[in-house]
Amino acid sequence: MRRPVGRPPGGKPEVMRRAILASAREIFSRAGFDGATTRAVAARAGVNIATLHYHFGTKAGLYDAVWEGTQQPLDEPLERSVTTPSPGTSGPTLASRTPSPGTSAVTWSPGTSAVPPSLAQVVGGLWDQGVAKPDLARLALFHQLVPPDSPASRPHRADPRAAPILAALAAGSAGGGLPPEQTAALVLGLLDAALLVCASRKSTRSGDATARSRVIGAALRLAGER
Repeated sequence: MRRPVGRPPGGKPEVMRRAILASAREIFSRAGFDGATTRAVAARAGVNIATLHYHFGTKAGLYDAVWEGTQQPLDEPLERSVTTPSPGTSGPTLASRTPSPGTSAVTWSPGTSAVPPSLAQVVGGLWDQGVAKPDLARLALFHQLVPPDSPASRPHRADPRAAPILAALAAGSAGGGLPPEQTAALVLGLLDAALLVCASRKSTRSGDATARSRVIGAALRLAGER
C-alpha cells in the first residue's frame, strides 16, 4: 500500500503533532500569522515540511489548531479561582462542565442553584492562566489586532475566554455603559497587555500580585462595579 505523501515515515504521529503545535504556538505568538512560516515551524519542531503539511494541511490550518489548543478558558488555574468559595458563602460552584458549541468554555445553566463566579474571580483566574501560559497573551493580542486573513479564520473567531467574563457580567448588578461584548473585549485586551508588560520586566511574585490586583480593579471599573 502506497504511503500518503508527507506522512511521517517513523516516530509516533501524535508526538510529532504535539511537537509541531508547540513550535507553532511559539512562532505565531512572536511573529503573528503573517510573519510566521511553516518552514520555520517545521525546523523548530525538528520535522520536515511534508510532515507538517500532512498533519495540518496549510498554514491557516496549523494556526487554527494552535488557536484552538491554546484557548482553554477553564484550565486548572482558572478553575481553582472560580470554584473557590467567597468568604462567608458556599459558592460559587460550576453548574455545568459542558463546553459551549464551538468553544471549550464552561457555561452556567440558568435555573440552577449554581451561580457564575464574580468578575474579580474570573479575571484573577485568567491572570493566573496567562502567567502559566506566557504565549497566550501575545498570541491573543496578535489575533485581535492583526487577525489572520484566511478562509479558515472568517468570520473572525471570538476569544473563548470571553465566555466566563460575559457570564460574570450577566450575573452582576452594575453596568459600565458599554455592551457586555465590548466590555469583555476591553478586559481581555487590558489583561493581555499587562501580562506582556510583566513578562518583559520579569516581575517578581510580589510584582505580579500587585499587577494582578490592579488589573482586577481596572476590570471592575470598566464593568461599573466600582
